[in-house]
Amino acid sequence: MILLCASRLAAAGLIVTLITSCGNRNQDAGLVDSVEPVHGDDAIEEPLKPSAPNQDESVENLLDDPDEDLPEENLLEEAGAWLETQELPDEGVPQGFIAIDRLLGECVRSFGIEVLEPEAAYRSGVYYFRSGDQLERVTLINAACENALSDRGVILNADSAAFTIVYESYVEVHSCLIENGFPTTYPPTLDAFIDSPHAWTPWKEMIGNSSPIFLESPPADGPLTTYYESLLICPRP
Repeated sequence: MILLCASRLAAAGLIVTLITSCGNRNQDAGLVDSVEPVHGDDAIEEPLKPSAPNQDESVENLLDDPDEDLPEENLLEEAGAWLETQELPDEGVPQGFIAIDRLLGECVRSFGIEVLEPEAAYRSGVYYFRSGDQLERVTLINAACENALSDRGVILNADSAAFTIVYESYVEVHSCLIENGFPTTYPPTLDAFIDSPHAWTPWKEMIGNSSPIFLESPPADGPLTTYYESLLICPRP
């Protein structure tokens, strides 16, 4: 039984890169290869392996069945069709921003992949999926959704222009954290940030270089309590 997180390329150290590498729900980020079900009474059923289709069955029909193993190029077409039904940003957004995370997570979800706590996932932008025995397929779906977003110019390339947007947005969060008494570290210069965009985030004082952490409810105590409260007042961009 595998629990996956939607993939996001690190824009400034906050987001982790691969579908099997994402922020742990209750601690700093690490590789999530196999975990126990989050709720003890939650049984995660292994999906049945798809049977071979009839020769006259079309690929279009296969797209309607989330349990079928589809060629990557058809996954891309399906992801693009879903994105066309969404209200996409007028301008490109750096990868790792919550708008991109939501689009990517909801795109994967549109293929019938189960999302853990979907409302909290949308609110936080951190999506965890129960893949069962579909690890390879979910990985391909995630890549197709990411490529479909890139093809439409929604995701900005990881270059100095994108890192400048990230920096300016993070500085605004930093100012908000200072104004509201949350712990934070002062930002580097813009040039230093562009040279090392993974070295600083405004949340570094609270969670280090961890990716966004998925919290269903406020922690009882500890540093994550402060982090959770800070996101309510100073949400990540």
